[in-house]
Amino acid sequence: MVTTTLSGGATVTVDCQTNYPFENTLFYDVTSDRAFDLLVRVPDWAASAQLVSDHGHGSTAPGGLMKISIPQGTSRVMYTLDTEVRTTPRANDTIAIYHGQLLYALEVGSHVTSTGPHVYNTQQLHPEGYAPPQSRDYDMLNTTEWNVAIDPSTLKYAHRSPSNYTVDSSPQAMDGPMFASGAPPNSITAKACLIDWPLLVDGSVPAGPPTGAARKCLGEAFDIKLVPYGSAKLRMAELPTIKLDH
Repeated sequence: MVTTTLSGGATVTVDCQTNYPFENTLFYDVTSDRAFDLLVRVPDWAASAQLVSDHGHGSTAPGGLMKISIPQGTSRVMYTLDTEVRTTPRANDTIAIYHGQLLYALEVGSHVTSTGPHVYNTQQLHPEGYAPPQSRDYDMLNTTEWNVAIDPSTLKYAHRSPSNYTVDSSPQAMDGPMFASGAPPNSITAKACLIDWPLLVDGSVPAGPPTGAARKCLGEAFDIKLVPYGSAKLRMAELPTIKLDH
């Protein structure tokens, strides 16, 4: 919530309710002692946007903005952003995958262990008392396959409980913490296959993925689920692409 005085003298209070970025609808409860124009920014990734109040509809404004007239008193404004799954090229013929504001990743299963902090160049443990007990070094070992290539033409967005909001609605409550593994309601599915993706000499870090004719499926295609980046603690977020028969 914010209360401010505009240059024209209006004292305005705006309270925003939203599940953004897990949903792309924002509600603004606006109280003002004078009429004024409310402007909201339309992000580049939005395919379209709608701005509606209990007094009327908004319109586009210069500079990637939408504008709606707010009368004196109390108003309810609903701002909705429509978007599609989009991809961004990365190195070695890989892509990053987005929906709305969120980056999506393949969550890799992991076995996690921790110890006290190590000396970075010798890997010897620091003596007890060197650091607060909360200071830990973590090892994450994958328990599921990570050497995956996806077919971008099969990307599909899903939401566990899609909402059909109206201007007098309120966002549905979401359980937190929202970036815990499995918590976000959003996902993107795709068809994928395993590829021969070598490791570097020490066997702990992937080399660059194969490109061109060297990129081949090792077996049959299967379904994968991508999740918001922050909820996948061990993850692949720049994924090789491949054309699959489906």
